[in-house]
Amino acid sequence: MKNISILSILIISVFFAGCAPVLDTTYMGNNSERLPTAKEKAFDEKLEQVASIVKQDPNYKKINLDTELEKDWFKKISYKLWDKQITETQFIEAGVTRYPSNYYEFALIAKWLQK
Repeated sequence: MKNISILSILIISVFFAGCAPVLDTTYMGNNSERLPTAKEKAFDEKLEQVASIVKQDPNYKKINLDTELEKDWFKKISYKLWDKQITETQFIEAGVTRYPSNYYEFALIAKWLQK
């Protein structure tokens, strides 16, 4: 009887594991799409404003966006948050996936991008 209970639990666990939702990570990609020109200026101004604000935070540590590819990725993911194409949670998740030690920074940037 005890073996049947354990077996039943295992079968149910496998069944529910197969039904788990799949995380959509397409927004994390580094696609080559260009930002819409009409919004680009407004977004660039907002991004500059956010940069000046977060630099004033004593707990903020610079995110090492060393290459043009990384800078381009950051700008696109930031734009998607600003333009409400992704959520704050998705923005932070994408950032922490690439830069695990910068949770605070991505959360702070997300907060100010949405104001």
